[in-house]
Amino acid sequence: MAIYSTDRRGALKILGAIGASCACPIAGDELFGRSADEATAPVHQHAAGQQAALPAKPIFFPAADFETISRIADLIIPQTGTPGAAAAGVPAYIDLIVSRNASQQSLVSDGLRWLDEDARRMANRRFVALSEQQQLSILQPLCDAADAGKTEG
Repeated sequence: MAIYSTDRRGALKILGAIGASCACPIAGDELFGRSADEATAPVHQHAAGQQAALPAKPIFFPAADFETISRIADLIIPQTGTPGAAAAGVPAYIDLIVSRNASQQSLVSDGLRWLDEDARRMANRRFVALSEQQQLSILQPLCDAADAGKTEG
């Protein structure tokens, strides 16, 4: 089992890695869930409104980590009149990107461990088991530090 860092910097990196994952270049056919053969076919062959099926289980992350990523994504982009980030497939997209980038794998895993360890220090529970207010109380200082450019810690 890997040893994970427990510092604030690790948590800042997870937030940055999740955001950076969305900027990571991947082939358009993978982004839209189409095979290489389908990618060369005209788009009109797909039924209107058809969405690519999300994977039944994550490719890289264990279920508990995937749940945490889903929760963070929904805190960032909550459900309103439209689906939230998790319903829109953001966690599956992050899982796909991280599964293909070894340098991001340990970075994101370290950040997820830090979040759970901080949640256990706060309330003796995993991050996803905290109330929304408790979750935000962990994430907000990290976001504030990232906004201020203070990623060392």
